[in-house]
Parts: sequence; structure tokens; C-alpha cells
Amino acid sequence: MFAVLALVINYAGDVILWGVVVPMYAYAALKTRVVGRWIGWLGFVVAFFAGWLGALAPASDAIEGITFIGFVAFFVWMAAMGVSLLRRERSAAPKTPLPVSA
Repeated sequence: MFAVLALVINYAGDVILWGVVVPMYAYAALKTRVVGRWIGWLGFVVAFFAGWLGALAPASDAIEGITFIGFVAFFVWMAAMGVSLLRRERSAAPKTPLPVSA
């Protein structure tokens, strides 16, 4: 009983992470242009294959096999986001602190 519950919770968490959170970050990357645009589009590839298509994985073994593309793309996307943010020029950061309103 608990094993089935754990699988359902894990499955739901994967769908939320890859189907909701990753596309939000991808949209933010495309909108702000803080990182390369290709990273934003790669985020949508992850969302499609691992998140949206992954939600249908229990229905078919073929679909579950295709979601592997999104799984691998997720790690490429995470590494690209990290490297891109670390290599970002420091001049893009604000020089003066923003005022805090009470």
C-alpha cells in the first residue's frame, strides 16, 4: 500500500517539476534574456517530453521510452543554466542597491 502511494507521489512530483516549473523557468529565460535563448527553448523541450508527454507514460511503454529524451535534456538544461549564469558578465548586475520601501 505504501509503495503504491510513494510511486503516485513521486509521479505527481515529476509531472509538476517537469511540466509546470521547468516551462516557467524557460519562459522567464526567453522573456528576460538573462541566459541564451536556446536554453529557454531547451526548457520547453524538457517540459514537452518529460512533463506533458511524461504524464501519459503509464498508458504506454512507447511513450515512457520517448520521455527519456526529456530526462536527458533536463540535465543538459540544468547544466547550461548554471554555466550560463556563472559566466554572465558582472557589469549586468546593478551597481547601486535598490531602495527599500517601508
